[in-house]
Amino acid sequence: DKMSRVTLPTLELFSTVGADPIQGIWRQAGSLDDNWLTISGTTLCSLSDIGEVSVIGTLPGTGLATFSGNIDKVLILRDDRLFSTDGVAITEVFLPDGQLPGAINCIDSVFIISVKGSYRFYWLNPGETDPDPLNFASAERFPDPIVSIGIISDEIWFIGTDSVEVWQPTGDQDAPYTRINGRSFLNGCASDLSTVTTYFQSYPCLIWVTDKREVVLGQGTPQKISNIAV
Repeated sequence: DKMSRVTLPTLELFSTVGADPIQGIWRQAGSLDDNWLTISGTTLCSLSDIGEVSVIGTLPGTGLATFSGNIDKVLILRDDRLFSTDGVAITEVFLPDGQLPGAINCIDSVFIISVKGSYRFYWLNPGETDPDPLNFASAERFPDPIVSIGIISDEIWFIGTDSVEVWQPTGDQDAPYTRINGRSFLNGCASDLSTVTTYFQSYPCLIWVTDKREVVLGQGTPQKISNIAV
């Protein structure tokens, strides 16, 4: 019948986290003792590698969440509100002047936070609760707002609704990030949730769905990898 049947081990229940649907799950090696973070409804939990569940607290919202973390702090973006956790408690993070967060990522333990509907972004240094009002820059090679932020090695990819700008750290405390000349591309992003960091041919890359509903691979320059059927 031209079919191949492969026997697989029976799946076993690892753990049960809350009674509501899972709206976010995240883990990063080296962050928060390698524990998982899960959101069930409005409950944020920590899940160990042996399935032990610890409730951290209540995380407001109903939508899906995105995460980014360093060794001892994780930022969680949900429904235009930003929170941080150390695995024990939850604290809300506020941008200056009541601006709403749009996308998050982390490089060298510093969090990069974009402003929703804008090409401006802030950085949150280790030890800070909220971004300093003076710690901002603008990815303004093109005027479109930032939708997603990707990290590839030492590069920061600001992916907007219609374009991409690639930045890098400078080592200068007054201007820690700068745009790389010649690394701006006309490939927008349909949704922050479509962006993923992975590997291609043993090198790190980004993959996302563009504003034209094409799937592209960002590694040096964005390359279309989808066909007409995708």
